[in-house]
Amino acid sequence: MVDHNWEQLLEELPLYLYPYPPGEHEGALLQIRDIETGYRVLFRDNGGISVIVPLPDEPDERRRLVEVLRTHRTTNVGTLYLTTGEVIRADDGPMWGPFAVFEDPDDPAVCEVSTAWTDIERFRKEVAAALVEIFREGWGASPQRLRYTVANDDGPEAALYGITKELTAVAPDRPTHRNATETCTSWDDFAERLEWAINTLPYGAILRLHAPTDDPDYTVVEFINQFSVHTIALVGPTSSRDRAQLRQQMSELGWEWGPLEGEGTEYPMWNAAPVRTLRDSTLRLLVPRTVATFRDVFDVTDPRELTFTAEALTDDPTLTYLDAELGVPRGPQ
Repeated sequence: MVDHNWEQLLEELPLYLYPYPPGEHEGALLQIRDIETGYRVLFRDNGGISVIVPLPDEPDERRRLVEVLRTHRTTNVGTLYLTTGEVIRADDGPMWGPFAVFEDPDDPAVCEVSTAWTDIERFRKEVAAALVEIFREGWGASPQRLRYTVANDDGPEAALYGITKELTAVAPDRPTHRNATETCTSWDDFAERLEWAINTLPYGAILRLHAPTDDPDYTVVEFINQFSVHTIALVGPTSSRDRAQLRQQMSELGWEWGPLEGEGTEYPMWNAAPVRTLRDSTLRLLVPRTVATFRDVFDVTDPRELTFTAEALTDDPTLTYLDAELGVPRGPQ
């Protein structure tokens, strides 16, 4: 049962990723996204938990979000006690950084802002209040439009750290927990399922999507979670596809061609820039590019024609939970 209200979310958020147990829940991630706009906030554990807000591309929406952030300031958050007895306190300043975004909200070099999620209860409450205002005023969202995803390096979770139950003010993004159908119903539905699967992919895991084709004329898109998410597209060496047209189509989608020579045969292998990096926390165009690759380049008419395989160095080495979540059948390993 989801209790859709801002007051409940404001009460739950300060508890969510604390108390912080050192050495546990490596790679923790909590994402809250607006299903209407696609905007999202991420809590990420990279040796210390950060709260990250990607900035909208649309200039007016970007400025509105920056103005919301500008109103949230901290007072003497940092305190240093010297051996001399002197106490040094940080100046009052913006809660969110980089500070340059407040001087020039339109600076294209700044794609997201962030703040710390410390073990100081008062500070966490301030950040939670800022986030609720971002959802409500910056995004124009309602609680009913929000969904959450929770994961760590071992894969999807129901809850992490200080809260032992699921968020009650926000609906879950996990397909089976939001009553998604057994098989995906459209490319949009598949895109949502795939984003959840990639967001929760265990560290070191590999997820492969296979287009329907006759071996060895295979067409595969592969995702690898290793510090960031790496994506590769492979086309079988005996493919009858026009290579020049394939290069043009793939390049237009943002793929970079990396040919390999094997016994004199050209193997078309395509790479995309890593996503969910320390410099940019979003998945960016990964999911739309994947959908367009299968639908528009590989001529897959329905996502249910795809199959998948997966492998991981976890207690669930083939990620069996994906059978119910991706909405497409599993292929032979």
